[in-house]
Amino acid sequence: MNKKLTEKIVSIALCVISFMFVLLLLIVTFGHITNDDLNNKIVKGLLVSLTIIFCFLSGISIALAFKDTDKLSSVLIFKDKHSSTQATVSVMKKTAVRVCKPIEEAKIKRVNIFADDTGHVHMRVDIKIFSEKTIDVTTKVKATLITTFEDVFGIEFSSINFKVIKSKNTYQPSNAEVEKRVEELKKEITLNKPSEEKTIDTQEEVDTTQVDTENANVEVESLDANLDEQVENADSDIETKDESEVFEAEIQDETLENNEDVEAKIQDEALENNEDVDAEIQDETLENNEDVEAEIQDEILENDEDINSNDQEKAQENDDDDDNDEDVETEETLDEDDSDDKKEDE
Repeated sequence: MNKKLTEKIVSIALCVISFMFVLLLLIVTFGHITNDDLNNKIVKGLLVSLTIIFCFLSGISIALAFKDTDKLSSVLIFKDKHSSTQATVSVMKKTAVRVCKPIEEAKIKRVNIFADDTGHVHMRVDIKIFSEKTIDVTTKVKATLITTFEDVFGIEFSSINFKVIKSKNTYQPSNAEVEKRVEELKKEITLNKPSEEKTIDTQEEVDTTQVDTENANVEVESLDANLDEQVENADSDIETKDESEVFEAEIQDETLENNEDVEAKIQDEALENNEDVDAEIQDETLENNEDVEAEIQDEILENDEDINSNDQEKAQENDDDDDNDEDVETEETLDEDDSDDKKEDE
Protein backbone atom coordinates (compact mmCIF):
# COMPACT_ATOMS: atom_id res chain seq x y z
CA MET A 1 0.00 0.00 0.00
CA ASN A 2 1.17 3.51 -0.76
CA LYS A 3 2.72 5.37 2.15
CA LYS A 4 0.66 8.53 1.65
CA LEU A 5 -2.62 6.58 1.44
CA THR A 6 -1.73 4.65 4.61
CA GLU A 7 -0.98 7.88 6.45
CA LYS A 8 -4.36 9.32 5.42
CA ILE A 9 -6.27 6.22 6.60
CA VAL A 10 -4.41 6.11 9.92
CA SER A 11 -4.97 9.83 10.53
CA ILE A 12 -8.72 9.53 9.91
CA ALA A 13 -9.02 6.50 12.23
CA LEU A 14 -7.12 8.27 15.00
CA CYS A 15 -9.35 11.34 14.68
CA VAL A 16 -12.52 9.19 14.96
CA ILE A 17 -11.26 7.32 18.04
CA SER A 18 -10.10 10.54 19.69
CA PHE A 19 -13.52 12.12 19.06
CA MET A 20 -15.23 9.12 20.68
CA PHE A 21 -13.07 9.38 23.79
CA VAL A 22 -13.70 13.13 24.05
CA LEU A 23 -17.45 12.62 23.59
CA LEU A 24 -17.52 9.97 26.34
CA LEU A 25 -15.61 12.29 28.66
CA LEU A 26 -18.07 15.14 28.03
CA ILE A 27 -21.08 12.87 28.63
CA VAL A 28 -19.66 11.63 31.92
CA THR A 29 -18.70 15.12 33.05
CA PHE A 30 -21.78 17.14 32.07
CA GLY A 31 -24.46 14.45 31.60
CA HIS A 32 -26.56 12.51 34.07
CA ILE A 33 -24.55 9.29 33.64
CA THR A 34 -22.85 7.91 36.72
CA ASN A 35 -20.04 5.43 37.09
CA ASP A 36 -22.54 2.69 37.94
CA ASP A 37 -24.12 3.08 34.49
CA LEU A 38 -20.75 2.41 32.84
CA ASN A 39 -19.87 -0.50 35.09
CA ASN A 40 -20.76 -3.31 32.68
CA LYS A 41 -18.86 -5.70 30.43
CA ILE A 42 -19.96 -4.16 27.13
CA VAL A 43 -18.69 -0.64 27.93
CA LYS A 44 -15.45 -1.97 29.42
CA GLY A 45 -14.83 -4.17 26.39
CA LEU A 46 -15.51 -1.27 24.03
CA LEU A 47 -13.13 1.06 25.89
CA VAL A 48 -10.36 -1.58 25.99
CA SER A 49 -10.78 -2.28 22.27
CA LEU A 50 -10.67 1.40 21.37
CA THR A 51 -7.57 1.86 23.52
CA ILE A 52 -5.76 -1.04 21.83
CA ILE A 53 -6.72 0.21 18.36
CA PHE A 54 -5.64 3.75 19.25
CA CYS A 55 -2.21 2.57 20.47
CA PHE A 56 -1.73 0.37 17.39
CA LEU A 57 -2.62 3.18 14.97
CA SER A 58 -0.40 5.62 16.87
CA GLY A 59 2.54 3.24 16.47
CA ILE A 60 1.87 2.93 12.73
CA SER A 61 1.66 6.72 12.40
CA ILE A 62 4.97 7.21 14.21
CA ALA A 63 6.66 4.51 12.10
CA LEU A 64 5.42 6.08 8.88
CA ALA A 65 6.54 9.54 10.01
CA PHE A 66 10.13 8.33 10.57
CA LYS A 67 10.24 6.11 7.50
CA ASP A 68 12.64 7.57 4.90
CA THR A 69 11.71 5.40 1.93
CA ASP A 70 8.51 5.06 -0.04
CA LYS A 71 8.00 1.70 -1.76
CA LEU A 72 6.76 1.93 -5.29
CA SER A 73 4.13 -0.13 -7.07
CA SER A 74 5.36 0.88 -10.51
CA VAL A 75 8.12 2.87 -12.19
CA LEU A 76 7.60 5.23 -15.11
CA ILE A 77 9.59 4.09 -18.15
CA PHE A 78 8.69 6.84 -20.62
CA LYS A 79 5.81 9.09 -21.60
CA ASP A 80 4.71 11.36 -24.42
CA LYS A 81 1.93 13.87 -24.95
CA HIS A 82 -0.85 11.27 -25.17
CA SER A 83 0.29 8.29 -23.08
CA SER A 84 2.77 6.91 -20.57
CA THR A 85 4.37 3.48 -19.98
CA GLN A 86 5.12 2.06 -16.54
CA ALA A 87 6.67 -1.16 -15.28
CA THR A 88 5.65 -2.82 -12.06
CA VAL A 89 8.21 -3.23 -9.29
CA SER A 90 7.75 -7.00 -9.26
CA VAL A 91 8.69 -7.23 -12.95
CA MET A 92 11.84 -5.19 -12.32
CA LYS A 93 12.77 -7.34 -9.31
CA LYS A 94 12.36 -10.56 -11.30
CA THR A 95 14.46 -9.10 -14.10
CA ALA A 96 17.25 -8.17 -11.67
CA VAL A 97 17.30 -11.67 -10.15
CA ARG A 98 17.21 -13.37 -13.59
CA VAL A 99 20.10 -11.44 -15.14
CA CYS A 100 22.33 -12.04 -12.10
CA LYS A 101 21.82 -15.85 -12.00
CA PRO A 102 24.65 -16.57 -14.51
CA ILE A 103 27.12 -14.94 -12.11
CA GLU A 104 28.25 -17.90 -10.06
CA GLU A 105 30.10 -15.86 -7.45
CA ALA A 106 26.90 -13.95 -6.44
CA LYS A 107 23.34 -14.78 -5.52
CA ILE A 108 20.58 -12.16 -5.26
CA LYS A 109 18.39 -12.70 -2.18
CA ARG A 110 16.24 -9.56 -2.12
CA VAL A 111 15.71 -6.48 -4.31
CA ASN A 112 14.04 -3.31 -3.01
CA ILE A 113 13.07 -0.44 -5.31
CA PHE A 114 11.95 2.80 -3.62
CA ALA A 115 11.73 6.54 -4.21
CA ASP A 116 13.00 9.31 -1.94
CA ASP A 117 11.31 12.60 -1.09
CA THR A 118 12.64 14.25 -4.26
CA GLY A 119 11.17 11.54 -6.55
CA HIS A 120 14.46 9.82 -7.47
CA VAL A 121 14.28 6.03 -7.79
CA HIS A 122 16.85 3.89 -5.93
CA MET A 123 17.63 0.16 -5.82
CA ARG A 124 18.93 -1.79 -2.82
CA VAL A 125 20.20 -5.38 -3.31
CA ASP A 126 20.82 -8.00 -0.60
CA ILE A 127 23.51 -10.31 -1.99
CA LYS A 128 25.44 -13.45 -1.08
CA ILE A 129 29.04 -13.64 -2.34
CA PHE A 130 30.90 -16.91 -2.93
CA SER A 131 34.34 -15.48 -3.75
CA GLU A 132 37.35 -13.81 -2.19
CA LYS A 133 37.05 -10.80 -4.56
CA THR A 134 34.08 -8.97 -3.06
CA ILE A 135 34.80 -5.72 -4.88
CA ASP A 136 35.07 -7.41 -8.26
CA VAL A 137 31.84 -9.38 -7.75
CA THR A 138 29.72 -6.45 -6.60
CA THR A 139 31.09 -4.29 -9.42
CA LYS A 140 30.21 -7.01 -11.95
CA VAL A 141 26.65 -7.32 -10.59
CA LYS A 142 26.23 -3.55 -10.65
CA ALA A 143 27.42 -3.31 -14.27
CA THR A 144 25.05 -6.14 -15.23
CA LEU A 145 22.05 -4.39 -13.63
CA ILE A 146 22.85 -0.97 -15.14
CA THR A 147 23.27 -2.42 -18.65
CA THR A 148 20.11 -4.54 -18.40
CA PHE A 149 17.77 -1.78 -17.22
CA GLU A 150 19.16 0.71 -19.72
CA ASP A 151 18.70 -1.69 -22.65
CA VAL A 152 15.42 -3.33 -21.60
CA PHE A 153 13.49 -0.55 -19.85
CA GLY A 154 15.46 2.53 -20.81
CA ILE A 155 15.75 3.76 -17.20
CA GLU A 156 18.66 4.52 -14.91
CA PHE A 157 18.56 4.32 -11.12
CA SER A 158 19.88 7.21 -9.05
CA SER A 159 21.85 4.70 -6.97
CA ILE A 160 22.32 0.94 -6.64
CA ASN A 161 23.33 -0.04 -3.12
CA PHE A 162 24.54 -3.51 -2.10
CA LYS A 163 24.26 -5.22 1.26
CA VAL A 164 26.40 -8.33 1.68
CA ILE A 165 24.42 -10.67 3.92
CA LYS A 166 26.73 -13.69 3.48
CA SER A 167 30.28 -14.20 2.23
CA LYS A 168 31.79 -17.63 1.60
CA ASN A 169 35.52 -17.40 0.98
CA THR A 170 38.54 -19.62 1.59
CA TYR A 171 41.22 -17.00 1.37
CA GLN A 172 44.14 -17.41 3.78
CA PRO A 173 47.18 -15.10 3.41
CA SER A 174 50.60 -16.76 3.20
CA ASN A 175 53.31 -16.18 5.77
CA ALA A 176 55.52 -14.45 3.22
CA GLU A 177 52.85 -11.92 2.39
CA VAL A 178 52.18 -11.32 6.05
CA GLU A 179 55.88 -10.79 6.82
CA LYS A 180 56.21 -8.44 3.88
CA ARG A 181 53.27 -6.39 5.11
CA VAL A 182 54.74 -6.40 8.62
CA GLU A 183 58.01 -4.94 7.33
CA GLU A 184 56.12 -2.26 5.43
CA LEU A 185 54.17 -1.33 8.54
CA LYS A 186 57.32 -1.21 10.66
CA LYS A 187 58.76 1.40 8.35
CA GLU A 188 55.80 3.61 9.04
CA ILE A 189 56.32 3.38 12.83
CA THR A 190 58.23 6.25 14.45
CA LEU A 191 59.85 5.65 17.86
CA ASN A 192 60.17 8.34 20.47
CA LYS A 193 63.98 7.91 20.62
CA PRO A 194 66.75 10.05 19.08
CA SER A 195 69.00 8.22 16.61
CA GLU A 196 72.84 8.27 16.53
CA GLU A 197 72.95 10.36 13.39
CA LYS A 198 70.74 12.89 15.06
CA THR A 199 73.06 12.99 18.13
CA ILE A 200 76.07 13.63 15.87
CA ASP A 201 74.19 16.30 14.03
CA THR A 202 73.12 17.86 17.28
CA GLN A 203 76.75 17.87 18.57
CA GLU A 204 77.88 19.64 15.39
CA GLU A 205 75.04 22.07 15.80
CA VAL A 206 76.10 22.69 19.41
CA ASP A 207 79.69 23.40 18.31
CA THR A 208 78.54 25.78 15.61
CA THR A 209 76.24 27.49 18.05
CA GLN A 210 79.13 27.93 20.52
CA VAL A 211 81.26 29.54 17.81
CA ASP A 212 78.34 31.71 16.84
CA THR A 213 77.82 32.71 20.45
CA GLU A 214 81.50 33.66 20.84
CA ASN A 215 81.33 35.79 17.71
CA ALA A 216 78.12 37.26 18.97
CA ASN A 217 79.74 38.09 22.31
CA VAL A 218 82.57 39.95 20.52
CA GLU A 219 80.05 41.88 18.50
CA VAL A 220 78.09 42.61 21.66
CA GLU A 221 81.21 43.97 23.38
CA SER A 222 81.93 46.25 20.45
CA LEU A 223 78.35 47.34 20.43
CA ASP A 224 78.51 48.00 24.18
CA ALA A 225 81.55 50.26 23.66
CA ASN A 226 79.75 52.16 20.92
CA LEU A 227 76.70 52.40 23.09
CA ASP A 228 78.76 53.79 26.00
CA GLU A 229 80.15 56.51 23.74
CA GLN A 230 76.70 57.31 22.45
CA VAL A 231 75.35 57.40 25.99
CA GLU A 232 78.08 59.82 27.11
CA ASN A 233 77.35 62.07 24.15
CA ALA A 234 73.68 61.83 24.86
CA ASP A 235 74.29 62.71 28.54
CA SER A 236 76.21 65.84 27.55
CA ASP A 237 73.44 66.78 25.13
CA ILE A 238 70.89 66.14 27.82
CA GLU A 239 72.76 68.36 30.28
CA THR A 240 72.87 71.22 27.80
CA LYS A 241 69.22 70.63 27.04
CA ASP A 242 68.44 70.58 30.74
CA GLU A 243 70.24 73.89 31.27
CA SER A 244 68.41 75.48 28.36
CA GLU A 245 65.14 74.06 29.60
CA VAL A 246 65.79 75.42 33.10
CA PHE A 247 66.58 78.86 31.66
CA GLU A 248 63.47 78.76 29.51
CA ALA A 249 61.41 77.67 32.52
CA GLU A 250 62.74 80.61 34.58
CA ILE A 251 61.93 83.01 31.78
CA GLN A 252 58.43 81.55 31.46
CA ASP A 253 57.88 81.82 35.21
CA GLU A 254 58.95 85.49 35.22
CA THR A 255 56.74 86.31 32.26
CA LEU A 256 53.83 84.51 33.90
CA GLU A 257 54.35 86.42 37.15
CA ASN A 258 54.54 89.75 35.28
CA ASN A 259 51.45 88.91 33.31
CA GLU A 260 49.61 87.94 36.46
CA ASP A 261 50.60 91.20 38.17
CA VAL A 262 49.50 93.25 35.17
CA GLU A 263 46.23 91.40 34.93
CA ALA A 264 45.61 91.85 38.66
CA LYS A 265 46.23 95.60 38.43
CA ILE A 266 43.98 95.91 35.41
CA GLN A 267 41.24 93.99 37.18
CA ASP A 268 41.57 96.14 40.32
CA GLU A 269 41.36 99.35 38.29
CA ALA A 270 38.40 98.04 36.35
CA LEU A 271 36.64 97.08 39.58
CA GLU A 272 37.28 100.52 41.11
CA ASN A 273 36.01 102.29 38.01
CA ASN A 274 32.97 100.08 37.91
CA GLU A 275 32.23 100.74 41.57
CA ASP A 276 32.52 104.53 41.06
CA VAL A 277 30.30 104.42 38.02
CA ASP A 278 27.73 102.29 39.83
CA ALA A 279 27.72 104.70 42.81
CA GLU A 280 27.24 107.73 40.55
CA ILE A 281 24.45 106.01 38.65
CA GLN A 282 22.69 105.04 41.87
CA ASP A 283 22.95 108.60 43.23
CA GLU A 284 21.56 110.08 40.01
CA THR A 285 18.72 107.60 39.94
CA LEU A 286 17.84 108.34 43.58
CA GLU A 287 17.80 112.11 42.96
CA ASN A 288 15.72 111.72 39.85
CA ASN A 289 13.29 109.47 41.68
CA GLU A 290 12.93 111.98 44.57
CA ASP A 291 12.31 114.87 42.14
CA VAL A 292 9.74 112.84 40.23
CA GLU A 293 7.97 111.81 43.42
CA ALA A 294 7.88 115.46 44.69
CA GLU A 295 6.45 116.68 41.40
CA ILE A 296 3.83 113.93 41.43
CA GLN A 297 2.83 114.78 45.02
CA ASP A 298 2.53 118.52 44.17
CA GLU A 299 0.35 117.76 41.18
CA ILE A 300 -1.82 115.49 43.32
CA LEU A 301 -2.24 118.22 45.98
CA GLU A 302 -3.12 120.86 43.38
CA ASN A 303 -5.68 118.53 41.82
CA ASP A 304 -7.20 117.84 45.26
CA GLU A 305 -7.48 121.59 46.01
CA ASP A 306 -9.14 122.26 42.66
CA ILE A 307 -11.58 119.44 43.27
CA ASN A 308 -12.40 120.80 46.76
CA SER A 309 -12.97 124.36 45.45
CA ASN A 310 -15.26 123.03 42.74
CA ASP A 311 -17.21 121.03 45.30
CA GLN A 312 -17.61 124.12 47.49
CA GLU A 313 -18.86 126.21 44.56
CA LYS A 314 -21.34 123.54 43.62
CA ALA A 315 -22.56 123.40 47.24
CA GLN A 316 -23.08 127.18 47.34
CA GLU A 317 -24.99 127.06 44.08
CA ASN A 318 -27.22 124.35 45.48
CA ASP A 319 -27.83 126.43 48.62
CA ASP A 320 -28.82 129.42 46.50
CA ASP A 321 -31.21 127.31 44.48
CA ASP A 322 -32.80 126.02 47.66
CA ASP A 323 -33.27 129.60 48.98
CA ASN A 324 -34.87 130.66 45.73
CA ASP A 325 -37.24 127.70 45.84
CA GLU A 326 -38.23 128.58 49.42
CA ASP A 327 -38.93 132.22 48.48
CA VAL A 328 -41.10 131.12 45.56
CA GLU A 329 -43.04 128.77 47.82
CA THR A 330 -43.59 131.49 50.45
CA GLU A 331 -44.82 133.90 47.79
CA GLU A 332 -47.21 131.32 46.47
CA THR A 333 -48.56 130.62 49.96
CA LEU A 334 -49.00 134.33 50.56
CA ASP A 335 -50.87 134.74 47.29
CA GLU A 336 -53.15 131.88 48.20
CA ASP A 337 -53.85 133.40 51.63
CA ASP A 338 -54.72 136.75 50.04
CA SER A 339 -57.09 135.11 47.63
CA ASP A 340 -58.79 133.24 50.47
CA ASP A 341 -59.17 136.46 52.48
CA LYS A 342 -60.77 138.21 49.53
CA LYS A 343 -63.22 135.38 49.06
CA GLU A 344 -64.19 135.52 52.70
CA ASP A 345 -64.73 139.30 52.56
CA GLU A 346 -67.03 138.89 49.62
